[in-house]
Amino acid sequence: MFFQRGHVNSLRYVSRGNILVWDYNIGDFTLDTDWHILDISSKITPNTVLAHVELLVKSHNAGEAAYFRPHDYQGYYLATMLSTQEGEVLSGIDFFLRTDSDGKIDYRFLGYWWNAIYFGIKGYFVAD
Repeated sequence: MFFQRGHVNSLRYVSRGNILVWDYNIGDFTLDTDWHILDISSKITPNTVLAHVELLVKSHNAGEAAYFRPHDYQGYYLATMLSTQEGEVLSGIDFFLRTDSDGKIDYRFLGYWWNAIYFGIKGYFVAD
């Protein structure tokens, strides 16, 4: 990881440690190709500006896609996307995502054959 614990441009990184239990899994997501809201406020503090996320997904098919973006952002420019490259193979990504003041983000899963989704908050940046 390229960020170190400490201050970065008046932001402070708070690590949640190693992910031993995933914060959200496949049963916590609606998988109907529409955008939905994920409330992560119980995993971060109210002054969080960026969440550090680890995402692992597996689908029956190649080409399925998972999108995450800031809540109420209408577009893909700030979205993070993870696409399955091969069926039945676990794919993963770490990314940073801006959160709103209520600790919400939006997500969308394209495809209907998801076998596994593991979503964890590894840490977050707070404004000092």
